[in-house]
Amino acid sequence: MGQQGLRTTKNTKDAKKVKRKRPHCACPEGTRFFPRRVALGRILLCLVGFLFSFSWSDSTRAEPANPPNPARPFGFLLDVPSAELSADLDEVARLGAGWVRLSGQCGLDWQQVEPVPGRLDWRRTDQCVKAAAQRGLSVMVTVQAANRGYGARRGYVPRNLRALSDFLANAAERYDGDGVADAPGGLIVSVWQIETEVDYPANWPDSPGNYATLFETSYKAIKAGNPNARVAVAGMMSPAGLDKYAKIMNYLDRGLGCDIFDLHWNNTGGGDYRLQRTWRAGHVTLDNYVAEAVGLLGPPRDRTAELWITETSTSDSANPDDNQRTQAAEILKRFVYALRRGASAVAWTGVRDRAGTRQPADYFNRSGLIDAAGQKKLAYYSFALMTEKLSGCDATNLEVVAETANARVYRFDRTTGRENRPIWVLWNDGLSAETFSLRLGSTGPVRITEAVPQAGLRRGAEIRNPSNVFNVKNLQGTPGTLRVNLPPGMPVYVE
Repeated sequence: MGQQGLRTTKNTKDAKKVKRKRPHCACPEGTRFFPRRVALGRILLCLVGFLFSFSWSDSTRAEPANPPNPARPFGFLLDVPSAELSADLDEVARLGAGWVRLSGQCGLDWQQVEPVPGRLDWRRTDQCVKAAAQRGLSVMVTVQAANRGYGARRGYVPRNLRALSDFLANAAERYDGDGVADAPGGLIVSVWQIETEVDYPANWPDSPGNYATLFETSYKAIKAGNPNARVAVAGMMSPAGLDKYAKIMNYLDRGLGCDIFDLHWNNTGGGDYRLQRTWRAGHVTLDNYVAEAVGLLGPPRDRTAELWITETSTSDSANPDDNQRTQAAEILKRFVYALRRGASAVAWTGVRDRAGTRQPADYFNRSGLIDAAGQKKLAYYSFALMTEKLSGCDATNLEVVAETANARVYRFDRTTGRENRPIWVLWNDGLSAETFSLRLGSTGPVRITEAVPQAGLRRGAEIRNPSNVFNVKNLQGTPGTLRVNLPPGMPVYVE
């Protein structure tokens, strides 16, 4: 997505040229990649197999038939029961997203796939990946590396890393779409993420060094199964996790051998697209969060990993001043500003509100685009408009036209057919209306579209005609400069 997005990474032969430090942690017995004694016959058999694969692999292994679209950086995180996945994916497709991160209940759970050592049941994972592929979505899968059968506890590095390596290599091969040992239908997983939010103690009580061991082991195994797959570090829950991730990335030679570095930006404590209130780190801006996170990846000349934000959201009622209109206005700002700060792909946290938890006012009960009763919110329509306007735009060519005290103005190049037509995104962070003079570079017809449904609509339930929900102003021609009125909190598109 964006510059590379869900595209493939460089061959692992190149990656192996970089010498990486081994994590400074003590691995338990049984974690060596090779046993002390190997029978001579087994060595010869492996050697014959290697030579055979070297001679014939280039002619028999096909490239994946469904490469992801790099011009669709808008995605969703889905962590829902399998029975609800199809309905959510239908909405993701209707909303125009290009990719999905399958995590938790619909991610890759080693314990669930291999409940008994040696007996693998891929049916649930096949079903989840297939459901996304059928809707034209590129797929990122989060791995849970716990399995009681191998002494692998949740949140700790497995005792038997060889067993984990075999499992992940098989998974990567199964979902590489190359025609060899594939899942039925040639399903493709473009990105594998190793665990999630390991800065949260409940998710990873083990040490940063042991997570680095887990990641390095997983990275090598996945690349062995599919050299074209990309591997992502567990997403950072909040800026409070920077210290822990600094240790992890130091063990991993500051990100060398890491394809994607993932941040999460959910305003559970309040804030907006630029500012997050956290209970441990205080007030943190996205600018500083991204700068410090990217700094963990080493100097720019050595940096190989992309930055993604696979969880971002705001609620319609969990925080003071939250409502459906403010949530709808945040959609465009959150995605565009994240791309402006260097993210290659951005995902909204969930399609629907989460119902039935112990805390009815919990943030994630209120951050979906569809409420628990199945009613679409105003933000649903704003998201669909965003993908309609910006899909096809290469985020790497995003131009910062203006960033004043209040005004934010960005220009995208959008390819439609054989034509390249620019589109501008503008908004005003001030408390009163402002006028911005936009240089268009042409005198043709201009369309201005507000990014939030019409004033007076407070809830999505009030919308009767979804095709006519946004205010649009068409101008027949301009003298090359357009004066755009920017009300507070109302992003607009100019095209």
